[in-house]
Amino acid sequence: MGQTLTAEVDSVGAEGVYFQWRRVNLETNTGDNIGAGYGTYYVCPDDLGYRIVVVVTRPGYSNAIRSDPTTPVIDLDHGADLAIRYRDFLRGTIGHLPITLGGAPETASKRIILLDPRQYDPGSIEWLIGGAEVPRAESGGGVSGDYGEILTVDARLLGYGIGIHVLTIIVRGNGLPYSKLVHLELRYA
Repeated sequence: MGQTLTAEVDSVGAEGVYFQWRRVNLETNTGDNIGAGYGTYYVCPDDLGYRIVVVVTRPGYSNAIRSDPTTPVIDLDHGADLAIRYRDFLRGTIGHLPITLGGAPETASKRIILLDPRQYDPGSIEWLIGGAEVPRAESGGGVSGDYGEILTVDARLLGYGIGIHVLTIIVRGNGLPYSKLVHLELRYA
């Protein structure tokens, strides 16, 4: 919530295209039109829990192009998990992650989830904060999940540090490594 979605239409040409944004519930296969005419859409509180798609049409063409749905819309400032899509990771569009921890500092936490685990090799994800690998959850650390795709960020893990931390995510897909440097901004509500 609070982010702006942008439709990329380079493959069809930006001239004369029409955008129809939709809020959808994939479980019931229902949806509502929520915005039209523009290539961007601001995600608002009414979208919480839904997925957003955009349908692009062009005069003179009978086919429409429908985007993949977003992940369910969440409110990052009120304790929800932070989800990163694998393709956004590869495209380099994730560079800064503000994280607000609510509640008592010693118990506050938020999970960062790298979605689409089938895209990378099992057990290949490494999470590093400040260059040091984050230990797995069963050893008192913060990494969990079958593929290691979930990082739990809490005050204990970061040494109660407010401010910017350097988070490095390393994944392997088909044996090839990909790494991403992210500035993790920790703050308390």
